[in-house]
Amino acid sequence: MKRRKFNLPQAEEPPAPGPRASYHVEEAAALLGIGRTFMFALIRDRKIRVVKIGRRTLVPATEITAFLDRMSESRDSSDPFI
Repeated sequence: MKRRKFNLPQAEEPPAPGPRASYHVEEAAALLGIGRTFMFALIRDRKIRVVKIGRRTLVPATEITAFLDRMSESRDSSDPFI
């Protein structure tokens, strides 16, 4: 008996690494160089905005850069020697 050859669909390649649209809270904390607990405190105090998708809490990449911009602006205006 001869075996048939089937053309199976090729697996799609994963997306190329690059900038991401959002990060898990722990990943965002690592990017900012702060701890997980402090990150959740920033979220609780509404200093960093998050997106909830089901049970997941995600931090948009744009929010990370906006937070850093806000922090550098407040630092620039509060202390002229820094």
